[in-house]
Amino acid sequence: MEEFIVATEHLHTEEMEDIIGKPPVWIYRWGISLILIVVLLAICVSVFISYPETIQTELRVHAVSSPYTIYFKDSVQLSKLYVQTGQLVKKGQRLADVGNVNGIISVVSPQNGKLIYAGIIHESGQITPKQPLFYIINPHEAFYGEMPIPRNSVDEVKPGQIVLISLKNYQDSDDQLKGSIGYITEDPLNGGVSIAEVDFNKIKQRDALFFMKNGLITNAKVITTNTTIFQRLVRGMVKTKNK
Repeated sequence: MEEFIVATEHLHTEEMEDIIGKPPVWIYRWGISLILIVVLLAICVSVFISYPETIQTELRVHAVSSPYTIYFKDSVQLSKLYVQTGQLVKKGQRLADVGNVNGIISVVSPQNGKLIYAGIIHESGQITPKQPLFYIINPHEAFYGEMPIPRNSVDEVKPGQIVLISLKNYQDSDDQLKGSIGYITEDPLNGGVSIAEVDFNKIKQRDALFFMKNGLITNAKVITTNTTIFQRLVRGMVKTKNK
């Protein structure tokens, strides 16, 4: 039997094998340059983007004098509206007409102030018993907040720090109302828990005060350090190195 030997030929020349086995130098150069550019851009952006350190807690709103609430003991139908929400009204001014089984009743303002609808209301709509219809608020009404401080964060909270408060039905450009810590004290009746007084008198969003109610409990965040992303990254690396 004859044996046939098949010779294996080189499929590529030596020059081609060099090209395949060793990528061009410019690929490395451009790749490294691109990575460096991306890293530098990320660092530059992180230097300017604010990423403050915050403490999450809750806040109870207190009013120096509570807004006047207009409501009815029995169910009524809103026949006619004479005012718009946010309108300044005077004592004795006609606000609306409501109807019940006894006929039509005129609703007048009990005091001077700014009128706020207590919800979405429409003429011919039904008002249930004790459902607030209007709030009459003193335009110069003063509010303050009472905020407990978590025990593990007592040393980080200081007077003058900014507090971000979430208010239902209120949104400004920052989506949160800003207050500031006035002073810090202890509550002897609650195990000596530290509490902070939050001042709203210096805030710019004056319209937001009309969404506040006495006794309202809402979420709040205290900005303890107004840092950037870069500063937080550096601080994290330092802490890791010191461990």
